[in-house]
Amino acid sequence: MSLVLPSTALSAISLAVLLGLAPSCDPGNNVAPGAIPGYELHKPDTLFYLARSLREVSGLTVSDTQLLAIQDEVGRLFTVSASTGKVVNESKFGSGGDYEAVEVIGSDVWIVQSDGDIYVRSLSSSKTAKRTKTELKAKHDIEGLAFHPADSVVLIAAKEHLTKARERVIFSLPATAPKEEPRIWARINIDSVAARLEVTKQESKRFKPSAIAVHPRSGETFVLSSALQAVVVLDENRALTHVARLDATLLPQPEGIAFMPNGDMYIASEDGRRGRLALFSYHD
Repeated sequence: MSLVLPSTALSAISLAVLLGLAPSCDPGNNVAPGAIPGYELHKPDTLFYLARSLREVSGLTVSDTQLLAIQDEVGRLFTVSASTGKVVNESKFGSGGDYEAVEVIGSDVWIVQSDGDIYVRSLSSSKTAKRTKTELKAKHDIEGLAFHPADSVVLIAAKEHLTKARERVIFSLPATAPKEEPRIWARINIDSVAARLEVTKQESKRFKPSAIAVHPRSGETFVLSSALQAVVVLDENRALTHVARLDATLLPQPEGIAFMPNGDMYIASEDGRRGRLALFSYHD
């Protein structure tokens, strides 16, 4: 793994974390149970430090050969170089809010707030995005957004299930009619997650989706959990197939996931000081 460090000197604490000398955010979760075929999750190819303007990075997607990212409380869209991790452009799309995820759909970029409201504007525009209220509510605590090309729907991941404590849900909306009543597209049973990861039922309650993306090669759906530092994979039939932990010393608070067309995976994480971006090359 190569590390691309910021131009300023790292603090002793930050350096210790990167070298694995500092305590993990989740003790015992350095190389943890589970694996995702095609990826070495304990060994990213590259780890970038993001600009301080992305210290609370909350969403990530791919646009051509570059990445787009958003920051939790600021209505700005950042274009990030996939090869250097540096911000190469930024523009305002809205005022302050609680922005959680970003996705490119056709020639437009979509951003979702935690209350389910969606902001859309053209990729080529620098104007304020158009806001659309959906039937989702703040109590769902929306965190993830992805386009599913095979089903032609927008997937929206919620941290909270309003009626079933041991279940997490992925909603779907038509890309052409986001005001329609959302449907439950997939259900994730956290008891199944607990069994795969060999964690207690109490610990498995921390599995709350923080990001979602569809794999361009396999069609599988990847769902991140920031609190549990884990990733789950659903197959094309929406069945749970793989569950794995991430290295909490490298990605302490994973909030964004995106795939290049060849399957290379990027995961963005907060770390309390500045955002991080990890590249995991895809191997068939």
